[in-house]
Amino acid sequence: MSLFGAMTTAISGLTAQARALGHISDNVANSQTIGYKRVDTNSVF
Repeated sequence: MSLFGAMTTAISGLTAQARALGHISDNVANSQTIGYKRVDTNSVF
């Protein structure tokens, strides 16, 4: 694997984790509001 490929893989993983963490924090922040709808995070393997 080239250096570019390794960096691309690492960035993709970090982006996925950041998105999942964002969904969790949005769920926590909005859980007590009247129109609360949960956002699901799907992981693709």
